[in-house]
Amino acid sequence: APVGTLVAFATSPGAVASDGAGSNGLYTQHLLDAMRKEGSKVEDVFKQVRANVRRDSLGKQVPWEATSLEGDFYFRGGAVSGGQQLDLEQALWDAVKDSKVPIELRAYLNRFPEGRFADDARGKIAALVQPATTAASAALLTAPKPPMPSTAPNSNISAVRINYNTGDSWDLTVFDLLSGKSSSSTTTVSGVNAQGEWEMNSGSIRGNAQGQTQFVRSTLPTGTRERTFSSSFRQIPTSLVEGHVDSFSYFYDDRFSDGRTQRFEGKGTIKVLGREKITTPAGSFLAWKFLRVVEGKRLDAGNSVRVETTAWFVPEVKRIVAQELIETNLSTNRIVQNERSTLQSIRLNRESDRQLVASNRQRAQLEGGGVDFVQSNAIQADLQPAVDQRTDELLKQLAATMPGTQSNAAPALTPAPRPAVASNSFGFTVGDRWRYQTVDRFKKEVVDNWSRQVESIQADGSLRLNGGRVTWSGKGGVQRIDGSNGRSRIYAAEFQIVPDQLREGWQQPVKHTLTWRNEDGQNGVEERDAKLKVLGREKVNVPAGSFDAWKIEWSGDARGKNLVSNSNYYATFKEVWWYVPELRNFVAAENERRLNGVIESYSRNELTSYSVRGADEALARR
Repeated sequence: APVGTLVAFATSPGAVASDGAGSNGLYTQHLLDAMRKEGSKVEDVFKQVRANVRRDSLGKQVPWEATSLEGDFYFRGGAVSGGQQLDLEQALWDAVKDSKVPIELRAYLNRFPEGRFADDARGKIAALVQPATTAASAALLTAPKPPMPSTAPNSNISAVRINYNTGDSWDLTVFDLLSGKSSSSTTTVSGVNAQGEWEMNSGSIRGNAQGQTQFVRSTLPTGTRERTFSSSFRQIPTSLVEGHVDSFSYFYDDRFSDGRTQRFEGKGTIKVLGREKITTPAGSFLAWKFLRVVEGKRLDAGNSVRVETTAWFVPEVKRIVAQELIETNLSTNRIVQNERSTLQSIRLNRESDRQLVASNRQRAQLEGGGVDFVQSNAIQADLQPAVDQRTDELLKQLAATMPGTQSNAAPALTPAPRPAVASNSFGFTVGDRWRYQTVDRFKKEVVDNWSRQVESIQADGSLRLNGGRVTWSGKGGVQRIDGSNGRSRIYAAEFQIVPDQLREGWQQPVKHTLTWRNEDGQNGVEERDAKLKVLGREKVNVPAGSFDAWKIEWSGDARGKNLVSNSNYYATFKEVWWYVPELRNFVAAENERRLNGVIESYSRNELTSYSVRGADEALARR
């Protein structure tokens, strides 16, 4: 490129860029988001975009740039000096450190992931949210830890051997449950020798035929790191027999691109707990479940740590398909890492291997119960937009009070909308309308009348209602409500009222963040953790008629913060909805919310009339 220019490409040469799921393509949406952030150099903007696009595309799309810039360029704001940066970090930490709302602490980590208070932030978040374990794992991890025997494992048990083939590939997503962030990666076998030793991703990862990793090259924000493991390192059991225990001592050496070196030494056990069905985005499998417990420390400095990993290994898939990891600083007894990894997809090169996977899946279908990582991941996947929004709000508030951090921000960039459509795949149609009355259950009188009408449907299927003041997802989940009186509600992810399955007894966890503003100017943020449960079918009478509806309960609690009074609060809620699929909406809903133990709202909404394409015909056929 000519001197002083930068040329950006949405993907690498020969690859195809994703159109995305929203109003813009995947690359464009991330670029617009990154350009809005204050004080980031253009190089840092494109690095962030590349990381986010690669994550969301599971490694299939990697943006490129060609640049000959010689000076610094900022899309919004300007450079922040080192002193100002420290002042900003301290001010941001002071603003969130006493919050009881995890999203506030995540906002600090979002801006300063390696900051002076990062460990404190992670520890506070861990104290507010339950560590990410399944019920079975939680019981195990709170029980006495398995012993670390000095004797070697029974030598007459056949050893694990994994037959990798060049071209085998797996997509993986990792959720950081402390920061709320996620990352994705693709691992592909690039070579195997006669002894079964393998390399992946063009030599960035190497290991042996027993599936134990021996070498990993990683790209860090400050350069590269090469990690070499001792031959005694174990990440999966040497034998897959219930009750089998491996004990081991090991070390690994890190070498950084700036010449620094570090050594970590540890010891641990791996205990095979048995077989269990597990469901991931890549499918349901019959897996071997094991617990790996390691204690150790870096020799140059650092505190001793304990790492507990519950993992599900499927030999036919040739890898761990899911794992939950909790790392604790033993000096402070604080959780410093809490993450969940899940397999998203598999591509095995040989037909015989694919048949083995299919056979395992068939056996898994015959098993009841098990662990479902699809639902548990869904409640984490959409936290980042809410964290980003709260981070921007806090930084703007601080910028208004800190000298030297004011920004000369350019106007907000608004994505160009794609053409709207008349209907979407969930059956919603422009013109669909529902009218309701609200009954105060204490006074037993109507206190409000309101309506919802679909006015446009976007290319991604999402709905705009009531003059654009209300936004729903394509399947009817509430995303945003803006009242004419200044009242607003913004949900991330969506406020889901319809379960994934309508069948009696179905339950699923739901989680979202609510950013709210009331008519009097009071505003705040709260994190809701709830459960949807299908209670069954029930006949319900409302002013619009008599309907055979699905009765659904939504109940849980919320931790929130009023940003005007700077006070934390705790709320519980229980709502019951009577949902009619043919109307694509509820016909009645009862609400009870308690704030700090005191009833705040107690009401019932009832459908008074509707105009929904095809609804009457569908109801008549029932």
